[in-house]
Amino acid sequence: MPFTASTRDMMQTLGVLDAKTLHRRREDYNDKSVHPDSQFFKVGVHYLRKSPTSKQLVWDPETTVRAWIEATKAQPQPVAEVPQ
Repeated sequence: MPFTASTRDMMQTLGVLDAKTLHRRREDYNDKSVHPDSQFFKVGVHYLRKSPTSKQLVWDPETTVRAWIEATKAQPQPVAEVPQ
């Protein structure tokens, strides 16, 4: 797994305008207003810290894009039958 992309690189790749959009999806993001089900980026799978003391992240572009596409797919909704 090559962790080569910066947060800015991932924002450009995914078409995201605000870094918080990515960070809120991290499993280690501490904000009670973010539901845990929406946190699908995993440490060691999608991103790592640049160093143990750094706040900067390095992302794996391939796994991150796959997770993003899977998580943002439109969920099929049941279609109600219309009485005739």
